[in-house]
Amino acid sequence: MDVILIVSGGYLKEIETQDGYSYRLMLNHITLKNVKRAIAFAPIELVLGILYIVTCSGISRSVPMRYAGGLILAGASAVLFFLLYREIIKKRPDYKLMRLLLYIYWLSFSAGGIVISASEFLETGAPYSFLAVALCLLIIPISEPMETLVLTAIITIPTIIFAISEGFGVLAYLGILAAVLSFAWISSVIYCCYSNLWIGKRQLDTAEERCSQVRQKDNLTGLLNKSGLSAKFSELAKDKSECRIAVILIDIDNFRGYNHLYGYDKSDTCLYNICNCIKIMAKSYTDIIARFGGDDFVLVIENTEQFELIKLAEQLRQGIETMALPFGEGIVTISIGVSGIRTLKDKETYSLLLNEADDQLVIAKRSGKNCIGYMGRPFIHENRKDVR
Repeated sequence: MDVILIVSGGYLKEIETQDGYSYRLMLNHITLKNVKRAIAFAPIELVLGILYIVTCSGISRSVPMRYAGGLILAGASAVLFFLLYREIIKKRPDYKLMRLLLYIYWLSFSAGGIVISASEFLETGAPYSFLAVALCLLIIPISEPMETLVLTAIITIPTIIFAISEGFGVLAYLGILAAVLSFAWISSVIYCCYSNLWIGKRQLDTAEERCSQVRQKDNLTGLLNKSGLSAKFSELAKDKSECRIAVILIDIDNFRGYNHLYGYDKSDTCLYNICNCIKIMAKSYTDIIARFGGDDFVLVIENTEQFELIKLAEQLRQGIETMALPFGEGIVTISIGVSGIRTLKDKETYSLLLNEADDQLVIAKRSGKNCIGYMGRPFIHENRKDVR
C-alpha cells in the first residue's frame, strides 16, 4: 500500500505539471464533493453541539468546556452550512471561496472537538471523543496529503499538550499518535486513489471524444463527413426544436472526368481548394459544412429566408467560377441544389431536406450545369461559363 501511495502521489505531481487544466478540474471536483459531504455532516454536528449544550450540568471543571465545545460545534455548523449551501447552488460557484469556507468549517469542528475531548479527558481519562473527532476530520473530507498533515497537527498537538499538563501516562500519548497517524495515512490513500481514478476517467473520456471527432471528420478537407453531419443534425434537433433550416447541396461538375484527366493527387488538391472557398464564402451564414461524398458538399443554414439562400448559392457558384481552376480547355464549375425551408422537428427533417436538395440538384444538372436548382426550376446567371 505504501508503494501505491508513493506512485499515486508522483503521478498526481506529474499531472499537475503536464496538464494543469485537468488538475484544476480535479481539485474543483473534489471541492464540490467535500462541500456536499460537509453539508450532509453539518446537521449531525449541529445536533451533537446542541446535545452537549443541553446536557451540561454540575459544577466540575469539565462542564464549561463541554458547553463551549457544544457552542462552537452548533454555531459553526449552522453558519457555515448556510454559507456553503448558498455557494454550491450558484450556476458558477466560487471554488476558492468554497475551499476557504471548508477550511474554516473543519477548523471550527476541530476546535469544538478538541474542547469536548479535553472535557472528556478530565472526566474519564479516555480519548474516545478525540478519536471520534479525528476519524470524522480525516476520513470524511477528501483532503490532500499536506492538508491532512496540517489537520493532524492541529488536533493532535493541543490534545497531547493538554494530556501532558494533566499528567496522563505515556501510553495515552502513544495511543493518540498511533490512532491519528493511522487515520491520516488512510486519508492520504483515499485522496490519491480517488484522484487517480478521476483523472484516469477524464483522460479516457477525452480520448474517446477525440476518437469520435476524428471519426466524424473528412481526412482530406477537415469538414464533417456523413456521420458527423448526421450527429450534428441530431444535436440541432435536440437543442433547437423550433429552428427553421434549409440545406444547400453542391456537386462539382464532371469531376469524374477531372479525376481521369489529372489523377488523384491533383483531384485532391482541387477538392481542397474548393472546400476552402466554400468555407470562406459561407462563414457568415453557417459553420455546418460537410463533405457528403466524393465531390458533394452540404451546407446546413439556420433561420434564413429564401432570397438569402439563393444569394448564398449564387455567391458560391460565382466564387468557384472566379477561382478558374483549369479543367481541360475550360474551368471547374459547380451545380447547386437548394432545399426549401423547414421547421426542424426531428431527424426525419434531415432526410427530407437532403432529398429535396438532391432533387433540385438534378434540375440544375439537367439545365446545363453551373447553375442553381430551387423550387423546381433552374436559376441560370446570364454570364455563366459553359461547362466542359
